[in-house]
Amino acid sequence: GTLSKRLVMPSTVELQEEHKEAWVEYCTGDTVATWKIYESLKRSLERQDYPAQAGKSMWDFYQQWYQPFGELLTEMEERGIFVDRQQLEEQLEMAEKDITQKDQAFR
Repeated sequence: GTLSKRLVMPSTVELQEEHKEAWVEYCTGDTVATWKIYESLKRSLERQDYPAQAGKSMWDFYQQWYQPFGELLTEMEERGIFVDRQQLEEQLEMAEKDITQKDQAFR
């Protein structure tokens, strides 16, 4: 293109230096907000009894079950999981038949 239409972008380092204070404010603001949400949710869960275990709170339940489960799901997403495509196709076919039958029964 011609020089008049040429767009010149500063380097990433230049951009970061020029807007450094705004970046720092944004990043720390986001971090502080996340921490405050965490603390609020934790306090709320600590105040709620865990009905299945006397003397335990829902925070205990979260730490025992949800946190490890979340970590497991993250690992699965990171590594991937094996999918039996043939089984998946068979299940899809069965589900579609089931939907058709239920739809006809509903009408």
